[in-house]
Amino acid sequence: MKINYTTALLVSALALLITFFLSSLASESTGMLLTLGSLLTLSPTLIGAVSISFSNARSTVLIRITSWIFFIVLLCCQTLFTLASTFQLQTYALVAGGLVVIYALIAYYLSVHTR
Repeated sequence: MKINYTTALLVSALALLITFFLSSLASESTGMLLTLGSLLTLSPTLIGAVSISFSNARSTVLIRITSWIFFIVLLCCQTLFTLASTFQLQTYALVAGGLVVIYALIAYYLSVHTR
């Protein structure tokens, strides 16, 4: 596995901008939680979609496609939680954290078992 640090820094900045936009839409009571959650969920998927490559081209393509799919799903999830006026912290942690864990497990499986 190789990480292109330049593009990783750039997509992290992009995730930060998306997070800033989402936090500006959030209510005062949930703004900080959504800011931190959005940054922690959107950054890894964008880095996986753009900055990570493997020696096996098939693994690289599969992980990039998976990363883009999870980025779109997580972005929709973050947007829905941002627009919701009230929600429980446990629900948000379960949905966002669960999606990131599922993404990490799928990415690991694809990187190890793709030939």
